[in-house]
Order: sequence, then structure tokens, then C-alpha cells
Amino acid sequence: MKGQIMRAVALSGGGDKGAFSVGVLKRLSNKGESFDIISGTSTGALIAPMLAAGEIDEIWNIYKNVTKSDVMLENDLIKAVIPGKALYDISPLEKLVKKTITNERYERIMSSGKQIFISTVCLQNLRSTYFTNVQMNGNKHYDIIRWKDREQFISAILASCVQPIIMPPVMISRLQYVDGGIRNFLPSDITIDAGATDITAILTIPANERQFDVRILNNMKDILLRTIDIFSNEVSSNDLRMTELYTKGASYVERLRERVRTNTGMTDEQLDIIFTSAENPFFGKRKIGLRVIQPNRNLGDGMSFTNMESMLALGYDTPDSMTTFFA
Repeated sequence: MKGQIMRAVALSGGGDKGAFSVGVLKRLSNKGESFDIISGTSTGALIAPMLAAGEIDEIWNIYKNVTKSDVMLENDLIKAVIPGKALYDISPLEKLVKKTITNERYERIMSSGKQIFISTVCLQNLRSTYFTNVQMNGNKHYDIIRWKDREQFISAILASCVQPIIMPPVMISRLQYVDGGIRNFLPSDITIDAGATDITAILTIPANERQFDVRILNNMKDILLRTIDIFSNEVSSNDLRMTELYTKGASYVERLRERVRTNTGMTDEQLDIIFTSAENPFFGKRKIGLRVIQPNRNLGDGMSFTNMESMLALGYDTPDSMTTFFA
């Protein structure tokens, strides 16, 4: 509906660094902020449904108390090369998600009135795939699947958390799905297409990407995790740049139209002829407000689950200086 404000939040991935996102959301919730559209990748996919259900305190407690053994078990490298096996076994995470998303809570999520999007990638068709609770069509950039029940919803959340190579993919309707962060570490594109007028993007990587870690990596597992971290940071930066380009471009075209109107006295009909041209890449696009919230320091590789309370506190206390608005 024209003129309707639709607030969205896009939650990036990051493993245990999702505690930072929960801290931010707790602070925003205490200020009375809420969201109509919620998208999440990986750890963000775990947070999204609880946020939709209005249970920020519950997800805070989960992230505060969770340990690595609650999420994954480490296989030895020999088992990891056996077909069907991986470096990490995520059966503990599956147990945790099933325990958290009870039938009663699932019904609250479904009746929340919130649009929810869980970001994954299909290994068979290589497409970004969003699992959602609303009726919406995909496009050339991504596919959309409306989950059919609680079991498929839980499978989508688990798939979004699966880091390829080190964790086994999740089978949904005879196709394999993994972490959506491969293509969309920050799933903000879907929030724009879902009708968002204001987007809050919460990332778990620092605003200053050029931070030096003096640790020497002595084993293949640590090198692999660092490589994944580098890849995720790059994908995240690209996702954010595209969202910023959209918001700045649409805003510029809107301001330009008003400037032409003021300086020339042209009518709306005359302006439409100029600004509704197919050559205008922002034709039909609307102005969107974008707020980006990031930590001011590196939060680690996302796999330790040892500094949860400090990351929750950091997210909660993130100062306004680390918040950027685009209009």
C-alpha cells in the first residue's frame, strides 16, 4: 500500500558472532523498535524466527548460555573424507533448534504477521533460495520456497547454518541446501523486494575491515576457518555495497526529479515522460532508508562459543557512532 512504512531487519551470518546481533536487537527492542520483515543468514536464520515471535529475551538467554558442544561435534579428519561425513557433526544444533522451535512457538511465529526469509543456497542448481512464510515469487537472482510445515521450517534454518565442506548439507525435497552466506552473507536484497521502506542491516564483521590478527595459523582447520572468514567478509561487503547503491541511487533520482520540477515548473505528466524511461535504472524503485550496525572490533572466527556474554554486551552497547544512515 502506497505510503505504508515497512521496517525490515537483515541479519548476517557469523556463527557465535550472532550474539552481537542479539545484543543489538535487544537494545532496539528496549527502545520500542519492531520490524515487519525479517531476513537471516546462518546464525541470523536462528535469530529471525525468535525475533518474529517477540522472544528476544529467550534468544538472548540461548546465546548467553550456548556452548560449542551444544551446536556441533568435531569429527576427525579421517571421518571427514568418508562420503556423507564432514569435519563437524551438527546433530547437537538440530536438537537445539527442534527444542527451541516447539509446536506452540511455531504457531506464534506463523501468526506473528511478520514476513520471514531464511537464506540458503541449493547445491544442485547453485541458486540462492529463500525459505519464507509468505506467498512471493522468485526472480533471476533467487528462488523462493514457502515452507510447508514446522519440519521443513526447521530444515531450512539448519541448512542456512551449514558451512559447506566442514558441515554436511541438509536435504529438503530431494535437494541439498547449505549456508546462504555463500551468496548473501547479508540478505538485504529480499527485504527490498518484499516492500521494505526502512532497512536495518546488522553485520557481525567490523566496520574497519583492515584489522590485523597476529596469530600464526598452524593447522589446516584454522586455515580453512580463516579462509571462510575472509570469503564471508568479502561477500558481506559486496552485499552492503549493492544495498547502499540502491538506496543512494533511488534517493538521488527522487531529489533530481524535485529539483527539475522546482527549476523548470514542469508538470507531473512531463516529469513522468523523463523519469519513467526504461533507460532509468531506478525506474519504479522507491526511496529506502538504510541503517548499518557493525561491531568496532573483530569478533573471532565464529566457531569458539567462548565469549558470548561479551559479544551480547558489545551489541547492546554499540554506540551511535557505529550506526550509519543512508537516505
